[in-house]
Amino acid sequence: MVSGDVESLHCGCGTVRVLVQFASALQRADRNRQKGAAQDAELIDAAWGELCSTNTRLHDGRILSVDAFDASSGVFDASPAPYKHLAAQGYTLNAGPRAGATVPDLGVRLLGVKALITAAGRDGQDHALILRRSPEVRVYGNMWEVGPGGGVELPPALAATVAASPGSCELTWTDLLAALWREAMEELAVDLAIHCHTPLLHGVYADQVAKSFDVVVGYRWKEMVDPKAGWCHIGQRDWEYSDAAWLAKADAVRWAAHAKLVSPLARVVLAEWAEQ
Repeated sequence: MVSGDVESLHCGCGTVRVLVQFASALQRADRNRQKGAAQDAELIDAAWGELCSTNTRLHDGRILSVDAFDASSGVFDASPAPYKHLAAQGYTLNAGPRAGATVPDLGVRLLGVKALITAAGRDGQDHALILRRSPEVRVYGNMWEVGPGGGVELPPALAATVAASPGSCELTWTDLLAALWREAMEELAVDLAIHCHTPLLHGVYADQVAKSFDVVVGYRWKEMVDPKAGWCHIGQRDWEYSDAAWLAKADAVRWAAHAKLVSPLARVVLAEWAEQ
């Protein structure tokens, strides 16, 4: 399914895994040339500086960037990349000697995980948890999405191993679920392992605006929810979300049609969920 800026890749198996390659500097340069991404370090740094000056919460670090995805096997090929390259690509400088210059597409595509949490409501309908992004996030500020979620990082044990002996490693389905569990704890203070039934792969999506590949995992809330009571876990602990609510399945398609209010990924995911 393709809807505007998001493509549903319909993974052909029930789980996914990630093969992470730790390339040498020469290999990375060659890969960037193949993608047509001439890296201008000065331009990237200037763009990153402007972005940080308007959002002090930004922090550079190593993310996993998707190089390829095989939908038939559910295997990602990925490699580490700086977060600032993800954020800076496509940015146009506003000031300085190179004002008006735009950072080219650097070929960085964030590997992300998101939860689609559904529950039976006391009103007799199925509901999905929706979250409103804060204005400070990298993309889709003030828009509603499914979640929680975030970028996938290497588990500490694997990171230590590859630091000692560079080469390649593999992230399993269990590793991805662990990453999503951490995001839920950090963002909502919710333990998905306790409150939800066994998670299932909902789908894999390529988002052209966010420049990401998102693995969406379906979670079924164990308890019945009261949609009128809202969601009480959004608070001071998390700056990425400003609000949360339960969306009735019967309203999902109509609600998701509001392009200015709902992220492209959420529109696709919720439309698919409504048809199930």
